[in-house]
Amino acid sequence: MILYCEKCGQRLSAEDVQAGRASALCAKCLQAQSGAKVLHSQGGAKAPHSQSGAKAPHSKAAAAQASSARWLVTAGISAAGLGLLLLALTMLRSHKAGARRADQPSAQAKQPVPHSGTAAAPSPKAEQPPQAKPDAATAGPAKAEAQPAGGAKSRPATDDYDPRALVASSLLDQAKRCLQEHPEDLWTYREKLQEVPARFPGTPGAAEAARLLAQTPEPKPDPNLPGEEAWKRAVNLLALANPERDSLGRWTKNQGALASSGEKEERLSLPYIPPEEYDVRIVFSRSVSNEAMGVGLVRDGRAFAFVVSGWDNVATGFEIIQGKRAQDLPSSCKTRGLIQNGRRYTLVLQIRRECLRAYLNNRLVSECRPASQDLSSFTEQEMFKFKPGQLGIATWYSPYEFQQIEVLEVTGKGKVLTGE
Repeated sequence: MILYCEKCGQRLSAEDVQAGRASALCAKCLQAQSGAKVLHSQGGAKAPHSQSGAKAPHSKAAAAQASSARWLVTAGISAAGLGLLLLALTMLRSHKAGARRADQPSAQAKQPVPHSGTAAAPSPKAEQPPQAKPDAATAGPAKAEAQPAGGAKSRPATDDYDPRALVASSLLDQAKRCLQEHPEDLWTYREKLQEVPARFPGTPGAAEAARLLAQTPEPKPDPNLPGEEAWKRAVNLLALANPERDSLGRWTKNQGALASSGEKEERLSLPYIPPEEYDVRIVFSRSVSNEAMGVGLVRDGRAFAFVVSGWDNVATGFEIIQGKRAQDLPSSCKTRGLIQNGRRYTLVLQIRRECLRAYLNNRLVSECRPASQDLSSFTEQEMFKFKPGQLGIATWYSPYEFQQIEVLEVTGKGKVLTGE
């Protein structure tokens, strides 16, 4: 306990406290007070200022100083307590931040926390030198962190990554499976092999496909197909075509080829009335899209058609037979993607009394034996409204180019129409 003199306000010494002076006066003030009492007692009268009133001013001043001192002590204690509290809060926040960084090492690696100028390092690890990067054999976790957001797959880190080679290898595997499942269908097998170098040249898959093609014998031509010597007698319908007079849509002739625009359904009537039996040979290609091409045909005066790559590149066959279109007839070829953009195809259609046959690149794709009265034309579409009795070609919202259109007369004599 700290005591102060009530008269002069000075702090009492330890000797005063140990001496047991309860007057709350220091030794100097106590001695002075004792001397004053002696003088008053000798004069026979009490000093007027010996009462408490004389020392009241001094007591108030001392009390004020004591109160001020006590306030300073209390304030010092409070400031020290507040400092300790702030220090405790700072240490708690640092501990929590260190725990979060320990639970999420990948996030810490991606977004390092900058060092603070007022806080100590959270752990001794911050002072360690940087570790060496792992080699490729142990870089699994690092690759996992490098994955892009949203679950998207990232490109492999190897320098030899080539998506073209991957697709070519997939097409090559499809060709091999086709041969295993249908060993008798060499046409389809060869076509699938030819597709690999045509689309992805320079890849390992293309080289392997070329090697397999050289080892695979070509299928024997169908004996019903005429040879090139016979086609020398054919009528060149491409030379007779007149787009300005006989077409629907926008057709162009350039360097001996005939092309449709692909803007809508387009048709072109060919100025020729075929004989009773005949063959039609058409060499064509499609640049973009996957829509159909059609050929207008006639037998016994009844119009019908042959559709290539109809119904989203799925159905190829003759129509209309007994009211059914190509997609609904079992005689049609239902191979999806039979026609590939950018490739040239040769279509041969054989119109006979007893049957109808279609060959695509020497492969039989459709054959049927309808009666003439069962044949009809789908006149609900503008593309098949050819001039009566005439042959024609049509396209459906796809640009086609025709490099060759000719007719080989088998039975009877056809008629070339001029100026009509």
